[in-house]
Amino acid sequence: MHPLEAELRVLAPFLCPELRLWLLPPASKSWHATEPSLLGMPYWAFAWPGGQVLARYVLDHPEVVRGKRVLDFGSGCAIEGVAAAKCGGAVRCADLDPLAGELALRNAVLNEVLLEVTTEDLIGTTPDVDVILAGDVCYSFQLAARLMPWLTAQAARGVRVLLGDPGRVPGALDSAEKVATWDASFDGDPRGLTCWPTHVFSL
Repeated sequence: MHPLEAELRVLAPFLCPELRLWLLPPASKSWHATEPSLLGMPYWAFAWPGGQVLARYVLDHPEVVRGKRVLDFGSGCAIEGVAAAKCGGAVRCADLDPLAGELALRNAVLNEVLLEVTTEDLIGTTPDVDVILAGDVCYSFQLAARLMPWLTAQAARGVRVLLGDPGRVPGALDSAEKVATWDASFDGDPRGLTCWPTHVFSL
């Protein structure tokens, strides 16, 4: 058991109040840790802004995923995967961290939906899906350089690729079409006290 799991609470993300997710609350002592790396990089404990805007977009446009095979890539807490499942998609959440998969399943139960999980590194593969949702995945230049050619290749073969991104890596999505923008809560804060413009892009 990861030490942070005991600190998780059921919260409603700022942009998606109709969802309930196990997340790290701002009142938690770990929220204010001065050395976050010592926590083991628990990306799954937060609803990142890119994931929130993707989930909001899907909830507002359910036809994007309804009846489709959906891959929630780099799923973390699976906010976008849960939203897609609620809208009628057949969802598989992919994250290298097994704890993310466990939390995705817990969040699915919480929202009374079904989804599958995998820890396989899918970059370089050809997943059998209709839609790829990727929230906050371009968080470093190195990862963006590896990820974007693969996502672009999926779009070229007819997969609908949607990314939620707050602009952490300048230029990473210059070739993508911006389809929606929301002021999303600052990294994982469900209260929405501090927000920044976060976009949904289509490849």
